[in-house]
Amino acid sequence: MNQEEEVNDIQKSTRNYLFKEGSGHLLVSTIIGVGLTSFFLYSSISDSEGIVAIICSLLFLLLPGLSYARTYMTIEQRFYEQMAKELGGDFSVISEASPTAHQGVLFSTGSAKIIPYELVGKWGEYILCFFSYKYQSMGRLQTYSVFELRLGKDYPHVLCIPTGLHVVSPDLESVTLEGDFNKSFSLYVEKNKQLEARVLFTPELMVSIIDNDQKVAFELFKDKLHLLYPGKIQTRKEFTASITKLKKLADNLLPKLHEIL
Repeated sequence: MNQEEEVNDIQKSTRNYLFKEGSGHLLVSTIIGVGLTSFFLYSSISDSEGIVAIICSLLFLLLPGLSYARTYMTIEQRFYEQMAKELGGDFSVISEASPTAHQGVLFSTGSAKIIPYELVGKWGEYILCFFSYKYQSMGRLQTYSVFELRLGKDYPHVLCIPTGLHVVSPDLESVTLEGDFNKSFSLYVEKNKQLEARVLFTPELMVSIIDNDQKVAFELFKDKLHLLYPGKIQTRKEFTASITKLKKLADNLLPKLHEIL
């Protein structure tokens, strides 16, 4: 893939590249795999030899999937590099970032945690990180797209999640706010910090959060603010829209946060 070619959609760019550049190799591998498997299934060789032969032939069938995965990762890295360039400043991309460097409710659950790439740089007066976070939970792969702002100062733990999701944390307690906010979101705060949370969550802030995106959670944990999107952001359009939402949330939340806490 041309280094300068713009990646607007990771999946679409991966498919387009494989169709243009690798379709012949993938087709040949698939035909060989199907042909060899059929041959050995109906040949008269011994059972043990047949099993070994079938395994070998099935490897050809795996090649298209392996090729897709490798190409996808290459284009995903290119996407991150282009987003870093678009944000400007000193943004850079880290490969195979450490999940243990991030803290909060989301990062304390599950196993087999992976952050393939992480975008990091100065965004205004804060440090901004963006990454796709994958982990195993109850036998299923979970994926979140995470925007993290490093605020440079510790704040009480606040977690705001779409209603219907459940949080088990001995350090948090539920808060019920006025109006219809709790129909869309559940709010949890650090114990003995309910008063601060009620002052922080003004009607203007609640309207802003509801209008922002009712599928998105956010968490204030120590010196970090997380915006948590279910699934994976894979397009330039989604990324740009998410940056706009993050800025709107930060503009509404952070001045009040500095004022009362």
